Amino acid sequence: MGKNTLTQQLIQDILDYIQSHNMKAGDFLPTEEKMREIFNISRVSLREACSYLKGIGIITSRRGSGFRISEGDFVATLERVLKQISYFDKQHFAELLELRKTLETGSIYNAVLNAEPKDIAKIFAAVDKMDELIKVGKVGTLEYNAADAEFHQAIIAPAECRTLGIINTAVAEFFKAMEQTFPRKAQKDVFAIARRSNLEHRQIAAAFKLRRPEAALLALAKHLVC
Repeated sequence: MGKNTLTQQLIQDILDYIQSHNMKAGDFLPTEEKMREIFNISRVSLREACSYLKGIGIITSRRGSGFRISEGDFVATLERVLKQISYFDKQHFAELLELRKTLETGSIYNAVLNAEPKDIAKIFAAVDKMDELIKVGKVGTLEYNAADAEFHQAIIAPAECRTLGIINTAVAEFFKAMEQTFPRKAQKDVFAIARRSNLEHRQIAAAFKLRRPEAALLALAKHLVC
């Protein structure tokens, strides 16, 4: 086992310990020496694992008082974890995209029903922005990817799903990081894909305007197949 694997296992062991002992927010973990004895690990490994758990908001600490369980906030913890998305490999990103598809299609029905005129205006503004970027040849640029993210944020905003909003932001950050690292050259097929994609965006926007959640769901499901 490599160092990273050992640390990951220790993180899971600590989480299992918290769960098996029914620990709640405010409860203290055992002392450092006691945890080293329980898990049979080195001080360095323990501190690495606790540093990670503290970083994502599972535990907290104050100098001289040890570690204790943080107040739970699932969405805030998820946001901290997904801020690392630009460092994920393609396998992890594919899994995130699948989660995004599931949550987005599951939220679109309520989003259409809840959408106010200002929400619909934002959706159409994002579609128009992407059309303009396609016309001037900026497909695959940071501006284009930002506009695409803006559209997807706009269509799910009325559903008030914080988790999905964070996931969409993480997806956008991943594409931004990839574009900065490996900028793509514009090609004819890329423009054709972009035009088709934004046509699908416009169909989704139209369903919002007409207050037709079923049509929006079908159009979104088709759009997310790619």
